[in-house]
Amino acid sequence: MQKEFVKKGLAAGAAVLFFVILSYGFLPQLFQGKVLNQGDTTAWKAMSKEASDYNKTHKDEALWTNSMFGGMPTVTINKITTGNHILILDKVLTTGTAPASHLFISLLGGFLLFLALGINIPLAAAGAVAITFCSYNLQIIQAGHVTKMIALAYAPWVLASLVYTYRKNALLGALFLAITVSLHVAANHPQITYYLGFIILAILIGLFIQSIKKRTVPKFAKTTLLVVAAGLLGLATSAGHLLPTYEYTKQSMRGGTELATEAEDSPRKGLDIDYATQWSYSRKESFNMLIPNFMGGSSSGALSKNSQTYRKLKQMGYNADAVISHMPLYWGEQPFTAGPMYMGAIVLFLFLLGLLLIKGPLKWTLTGVSLLALFLSWGYHMEWFSMLFFKYVPLYNKFRTVSMFLVVWQLTVPLLGIYTVWKVLEGEFETAVLRKKLYIAGGITAGFCLLLALFPSLAGSFSGPTDAQFPQGLIPALVADRKSLLQADALRSAALILSAGLVLHPILRKRLKPVVITILLGLLLLIDYLPVGKRYLNDSHFVTKNQYKNFFAERPVDNYILEDPHVYYRVLDLTGSTFSDATAAYFHKSVGGYNAAKLQRYQEVIDKHLLPEIQYFATKLGECQTVEEATEIFAYHNNHTHTPVLNLLNTRYTILGAESLPVTNPYALGNAWVVERILPVDTPLEELEALAHADLRTTAVMLGPPQEWLNAAPAATHPAPADTPGNTGSIEHPANITPASAIQLTTYSPNELEYSAVMEADGVVVFSEIFYPKGWKAYIDGEEVPILRSNFITRTLLVPAGEHHIRFAYKPASYTTGVLISRISSLGLLIALLAAVVLGAIRLWPAARTLQKKKDTEK
Repeated sequence: MQKEFVKKGLAAGAAVLFFVILSYGFLPQLFQGKVLNQGDTTAWKAMSKEASDYNKTHKDEALWTNSMFGGMPTVTINKITTGNHILILDKVLTTGTAPASHLFISLLGGFLLFLALGINIPLAAAGAVAITFCSYNLQIIQAGHVTKMIALAYAPWVLASLVYTYRKNALLGALFLAITVSLHVAANHPQITYYLGFIILAILIGLFIQSIKKRTVPKFAKTTLLVVAAGLLGLATSAGHLLPTYEYTKQSMRGGTELATEAEDSPRKGLDIDYATQWSYSRKESFNMLIPNFMGGSSSGALSKNSQTYRKLKQMGYNADAVISHMPLYWGEQPFTAGPMYMGAIVLFLFLLGLLLIKGPLKWTLTGVSLLALFLSWGYHMEWFSMLFFKYVPLYNKFRTVSMFLVVWQLTVPLLGIYTVWKVLEGEFETAVLRKKLYIAGGITAGFCLLLALFPSLAGSFSGPTDAQFPQGLIPALVADRKSLLQADALRSAALILSAGLVLHPILRKRLKPVVITILLGLLLLIDYLPVGKRYLNDSHFVTKNQYKNFFAERPVDNYILEDPHVYYRVLDLTGSTFSDATAAYFHKSVGGYNAAKLQRYQEVIDKHLLPEIQYFATKLGECQTVEEATEIFAYHNNHTHTPVLNLLNTRYTILGAESLPVTNPYALGNAWVVERILPVDTPLEELEALAHADLRTTAVMLGPPQEWLNAAPAATHPAPADTPGNTGSIEHPANITPASAIQLTTYSPNELEYSAVMEADGVVVFSEIFYPKGWKAYIDGEEVPILRSNFITRTLLVPAGEHHIRFAYKPASYTTGVLISRISSLGLLIALLAAVVLGAIRLWPAARTLQKKKDTEK
């Protein structure tokens, strides 16, 4: 028994060593001093710069940042880790260099999952490779979707703990489950957690049905109560982040809109379904999971110099060498894609073999949740089904990019496939039955691949929706190359499937030991996954450290703006995509930025006002001879301007180029100002629309203002509606700005703003700060006062006459409560883990002493 234990320990250690070598061997650039150029990571460093700098020099945490979209909570940018002591374990597990460390975590988690199912160590190691090296994982690593990759890496850990809880030791398993849930949730990708929940629910349903058949419902119920408690405890460790996130979600694009139009009787909750399903897999595109280049692969993929496209580019006089590595090879219906969600030809073959051979709840559980994921990944291609979930399944309408649901297959397909191999090697099936099912599964999968290799036109036209943007003479060559890519990968998949079928065939199985068959299958899996993975994560995606630093180098225009002695103003950067590029946030407080969950009200202001204003500015800029002339684009005429919201947001500078001077806006309204009147409106839609024609220098547009406020700033007559920004019609009470009152910003930090105020009389003060109803408190001379919203997005105070000190402070109760819950639950988990280790050692100690005495006696 001792020898068997040592033997298994050595085998497990060898597997772990193999995982380390594979993780780092796949990314040798990490040993060459290079840095992975990840677009989203670069964007994150820009958008988090203000908060990160603050956190380095302050004890409290920056919970708000003004670096993007006028201002927003940092909860969707930086995960809040305060109070979560379980992250000590995460630091241990991620020791090493990312992203290799993330691959290692995934490999180790997959290994533990297969071991929990009772599968032997060599086959469990092979299964871990299948879970980890799916092409999607490598694509998101390259793109910089770090939190998504970590969440996926910890997903098999959660499932391993769940399986262990039901199959082995309920109490110890529940402890492991709480810890792994904690690690997974702390990765901070709610969408992956949501999809993992579907797998867990499917497993629980399968186990419940099994317990009914075996008449063990009471035992199942007790274990399930432990599982639920463990899951909640694991979630509680991230309460410091989850509670503010949940609170923010209601105000974000994920929470829906308060605007009700003529087409909608009531405001919409959740994302718009067209936006949420924009990235939908078509039914045909699903074959990408079997043949990676079924639809061309990437929207920016590489072709060789032997391709027809390369030769045609040369003939047409283009610099073929410069563009051949970024060709639009993808010809599917998604807007664009980094590559296919290739699951592995061998594993899909094994999955189908499992459907034919395996009996029991595991097969139906994994098949059911896999089909559900597939149907939902089709999005608008199966609209009735998507709409059903969108309307009635809790939280489903909070997430976009439904094609991501296929990450479920990265777990379920290898699970059933490798489980099937294990049963085959254990001799569970009669030779005749196994031979027949091998032929059927191989015939379907390999046969389909060979059919496409011979008749590629069955896949479609090979013409993409963006082909019209390219020279028409190039399209036939591009189509021919897409067809060749499909044929090559179809042959490749067929060869791999036939090779795996041969390894498992009874003829070889009788002649080779199970461990040899396992090693051969493992080698085939490496041959299957690694070359495809290298298409999406290779040396071309790495840069030197100096090159990486240059991404954040100050441009001359940045230097010019940063010399402004004013501490706080906003910048409009037109050198990139204003509302999907966070670069400007690295140095400035930006009107734009990049975030898929920005505040819903700000998004509505972008759509209704900022985009038209920017377009107007760009049009008029072409008529200007000098930068000085361009400043007048922001000017007021007859109490109106074509850029009311840009002025409202205190947009002082507009960047046109890295080397050129910015356009200064002398008409920006500043940090705060006293208005003469309030324009009352009845609905949020009226409030939004009124911004186009109200003089926001002197008027605050407010929804249902209190009478006390109207006493300080009388109600204005509602101006005539304007069809476009900058209506030149006049309004009641034309502006006459000669204020005796003054408001001045004196102290700035992300969580706190201080002002000095001199008020001639009681007055309504508008601040060019984004209104957020949760967490911000306002104090006048130390006494808390209410903050009301004006102009759809700005904060407003009623300030009494006299000299005053005004302070805004941001510390939401959800954060304070959440951090307390995180501290208590995570400390409790660590204590329980320590107790489990001590108790285990105490139990093992007598056995160890007995073994030692036996050895001494033998000597």
